[in-house]
Amino acid sequence: MIIEELDNIIKTINFHNEWTKNEKIRYAYIALGKIVHKDSMFFYTIQNNLLTDDKDKLKYNIDKIEKIIGTENYFDYSVVCRTSAEMLQYILKNCGIECEVRRTLDSDIYTSEEKNVEIRHFFLVATGDENKKYFLTLNPDLPNIKIGKLTSHFGNAIEYLVQKKDKITGEVHYEQVYEGDEIEYSLMDEEKIKKLDSSIGYLDELNYIYDDENKTTSVEYTDYFFGLLRKTYRTDYFYLNILASETEFYYDLANLLNGTLDLNEVLDRRKKLTEEEIDNVCLNFSFQEKTANDWEDVKSFLLVVIVRLYDRFDVKLDNEVLKMYSNCIETKDYDKIFENYKDALFKTINPKEISKLGDFNPLKNMKDLIKLLKTIDKLILIEDFQSQEFLSVKKDFSEGIEEISKQFILKKHLPLNRNSLSNTYITKKIYSSFKKIFDIGYKTSFNDLELAEQVAIIKEILEMVLQDVKADKRLPNYDARKSPIQNRLLSTVIFSKQDNKPFYLICVKKNKIEQTEMSGYTPIIYDLKENTISMNQSLTYILSNYHIIKDADIKLMIEEIYNNEDNKDKNI
Repeated sequence: MIIEELDNIIKTINFHNEWTKNEKIRYAYIALGKIVHKDSMFFYTIQNNLLTDDKDKLKYNIDKIEKIIGTENYFDYSVVCRTSAEMLQYILKNCGIECEVRRTLDSDIYTSEEKNVEIRHFFLVATGDENKKYFLTLNPDLPNIKIGKLTSHFGNAIEYLVQKKDKITGEVHYEQVYEGDEIEYSLMDEEKIKKLDSSIGYLDELNYIYDDENKTTSVEYTDYFFGLLRKTYRTDYFYLNILASETEFYYDLANLLNGTLDLNEVLDRRKKLTEEEIDNVCLNFSFQEKTANDWEDVKSFLLVVIVRLYDRFDVKLDNEVLKMYSNCIETKDYDKIFENYKDALFKTINPKEISKLGDFNPLKNMKDLIKLLKTIDKLILIEDFQSQEFLSVKKDFSEGIEEISKQFILKKHLPLNRNSLSNTYITKKIYSSFKKIFDIGYKTSFNDLELAEQVAIIKEILEMVLQDVKADKRLPNYDARKSPIQNRLLSTVIFSKQDNKPFYLICVKKNKIEQTEMSGYTPIIYDLKENTISMNQSLTYILSNYHIIKDADIKLMIEEIYNNEDNKDKNI
């Protein structure tokens, strides 16, 4: 029962007589935030965002809405701003903390066939140390508390008067924001909040940061790790490494190195790789177990890669040259291979054009291959696998494989046009990144979170992954108030009609190049509870089998599908 959990929070606070008022207020805020979650269905209902006629399964009826917003002490695990404020008030008053719930003057009217209901925003004012008053608005901080991030609505500012401009006359006037007298509030900055969290023991529950000697140097909010993730995605390096590990080159080499397939089996493989096969392969083998013959097989495989490089750039390679290359690998005369390749390449491609290809410069590709062959020769000679020399050569080997693997990434998955990134690139980047970030295939604590908190975190991660998406005013339904990513993505919650299980749907809006193509949408569906992700369901199937949480952009997509000639006679 929720009331029992609230009373346990009160007992804990009253047990700590040594805590200051601020510490008691902070503990109540965090402890309540851990056990309640935002009532998503309430907000989807009042915003009329549920695309379903099955009102009994998902939408709240008017009586339920009236009960939530009008019943005193309506304590439940699913909260709206009023109920969370009143629960926080209940805790603090029973701990001797002066506090009151305030509500805004501005309101929304929810209209049903039966009646109208007025909906306002509520928040709490608590009096802490030195009689300073602090504003507390728990609901928007629920995702932060659930995953240990720094909160943003504890001791923040809520202005009493806001400036408004008349839409017709242009005259400026001031409007009162909340009911009652103006509150002289104080702010709680990040440093003060961190000290409170340390003194109540909350910070100790979070993340220990270790130095190179594995000693604890500090305890941080998960904002630290989100910052690392944002930094990681500022360049293409991490994304390209993900794609490199999904190439057939990486798959073949990994199987060869791991002993899963021998050289003949690798070279004879003709079938198209499945996603599961790619996911299950990893480059993780013991160098001690590799014989000189094993390494010679790897070098023979790299000779096949050299042939592939010739094919990609239409450079002729006859049997005599191939035989010469094979001899060069046996004699370790690798530089001769490079010079011969360069001469042959320049007969086909203008050297000035080659220099414009960046990471896909065929001369760079060949240099990487030659470097990897030389690195293998060093590995063969090393006997001490604990030495610094071995660690250095092993690092060169791993980096060499990464660089060569990148050359076999499909171009459609690369950011070839920075000013107009393709749907295919953005979709692939989201899909591949989600597989890594959410550790797809394994249930985690994230999958135990409630819907609203999960959605808030996903939206934040999308902003990090797609930092390279730029504003494009030519996109359908462009809204200057939204970020470039929010304008480019169609994302929403969907519910299975079979069991009402929640999923998150992501589609990329067609950019100025792709707007004429119906094939521009490739839906990504993320299973919020089972932690799986897929791209194998069509939009028509989704519209038939899921309830949709819609907004203006989703509506646009639905109308486009309805207008598609292939779907006119289908019951979507």
